[in-house]
Amino acid sequence: RIKRKFDVELKKENQDMLDKIDIATEDLETYLCTIQEQDSSMYIALHADQDIAYREVVNVLDIANEHKMKIVIATKK
Repeated sequence: RIKRKFDVELKKENQDMLDKIDIATEDLETYLCTIQEQDSSMYIALHADQDIAYREVVNVLDIANEHKMKIVIATKK
């Protein structure tokens, strides 16, 4: 089974992106859980703007941990 990657990009001003779709930070957990219900092999590739507060990154890590989602932290080349 091919794993489905979902890119989460943390941006300033509580506006994140999930696979190139703008999403409010407070809605991110709900969207990720819905995706996980549809495809348990999904995983998250987390991208964060260098100006994002570390707590925002930790928030996404906590969501992934709580719901047993696989996650990788992506870096720029």
